Amino acid sequence: MRWARCLLLAALWMLLAAWLMPVRAQAAQNNYYYPGYDAASNGDVDLMRYMKQITMTVNGQEYTSAELKELKDAGTPLQMKVGDTASFNFSFSLCGRAYDPNDPTSLDAGASTHATYTHGTTYLNGESVAAGQDGILDDSSLMVDNQSADSSFLRLDIGWLLDFCPEGISINYSEGGVSFQQRDRYLYIYFPNGIGQDTYADPGYFSIGVTVGETLDEIRIPGTDGFYVPGTDDWVFPVVIVKTTTDMSGAINTYGDILVKKVWQTGGQPHPDATIILYYTENGQEKKATGGVSFAVLQAINADAAAWLEMPGLELSLPVVQAQDNQTYLHTAFDGSDSPEGCLFFAAPVDGETELYRVIYGHNLHTGSMFSGLLRYREQDFYTQYPTFTLYTPEETQTWRIFSCHEATDTGEIYRTGRTEGEEYDAFLQQLLAGSDYDTGAAPPSGAQVLTLSTCATSYGSGLERYVVHAYREA
Repeated sequence: MRWARCLLLAALWMLLAAWLMPVRAQAAQNNYYYPGYDAASNGDVDLMRYMKQITMTVNGQEYTSAELKELKDAGTPLQMKVGDTASFNFSFSLCGRAYDPNDPTSLDAGASTHATYTHGTTYLNGESVAAGQDGILDDSSLMVDNQSADSSFLRLDIGWLLDFCPEGISINYSEGGVSFQQRDRYLYIYFPNGIGQDTYADPGYFSIGVTVGETLDEIRIPGTDGFYVPGTDDWVFPVVIVKTTTDMSGAINTYGDILVKKVWQTGGQPHPDATIILYYTENGQEKKATGGVSFAVLQAINADAAAWLEMPGLELSLPVVQAQDNQTYLHTAFDGSDSPEGCLFFAAPVDGETELYRVIYGHNLHTGSMFSGLLRYREQDFYTQYPTFTLYTPEETQTWRIFSCHEATDTGEIYRTGRTEGEEYDAFLQQLLAGSDYDTGAAPPSGAQVLTLSTCATSYGSGLERYVVHAYREA
């Protein structure tokens, strides 16, 4: 009898151990006490479990880890220097539901991501999964509690990032009311209003901007066995970071029948002192451009190319496209690729519009690119040093003088284009002048051509607040 009792106890312990063993989902997640997940009792939920993709953006170009590895294997690794900026872009989803590509209302259960719910769960749509059963991954209930409950969050270990970026990080997230808090070596992401304003958690996206602080030959993000990317392999970004950047030759890109080759001539000096020489072949004739703008080349890359903007005080020299709407170039780069940085663009034209009054839009990003530098005009001393800028068009070179700088809302009168000359227009110009945060000492003459540069008042870009700079054409 004594041996039988021992066997019974051993069997009970084995059953209990099997019940407690982690399955496909994270051990803490196997409890699935949602909604109202108690992180204090069950452990913080790791965002990496829900990660779908991580990319890196350098100089406006977004790279996957595989693309960077290809560059390294080809003997031309991406090179940066200490002090350069970059961003890491995270795409994730709390919901693994997939839908028929031909019918977005029809659930494709076979293509959906599944998890085993050890303690069962009830989805936000009312469907239930019994304890121990397999069901479609749906942790969107994590998002419905407000931040004060200290439970509606995911946690991301960013120790790997802080180690080589001692100046800290900045966050760029352009949708919904998601908030971020850094605590020691972790980033906490709260979802009081959902991801992308979607209750069922369409893929979320945010970027972390950094300034590189030390030399290394790769950036490694610790891997975690996830729902979408199984396995524990690290995310590895082969990037060579050095103290100074020496002579380099750029890649060759072909656009139709125009061959473009970028050559960085630095004379052994750091990258900011480089001169960009553009070689291109047009109609069989090789040409070279070291200054000015070749619109033949620009329009071969993008037919929407309309101008080139140079603002020396901001170290800004970028193309401007003529958008047909005010949405496309928010997340489309000049070369047509998808990019969170987008592109500078003129506001979509309205019927009867002339060039009397126009608006150029650009993002305010934590990386410092696009129109991020416009906010420096909040300081009058900066304006005093750089009161003018240059706009190149296919026909001419234009000089513009800034006369007003201030905050605005994106629904304000300043965004109404299609204006005509007259008393009403002159009164509008006086309103712009009177709204300036400080006296610039410049004033637009009657009937002046005016250009408004507009960006978000913060790099989070989640509200209606904008920062604008108004300039009139001098020559």
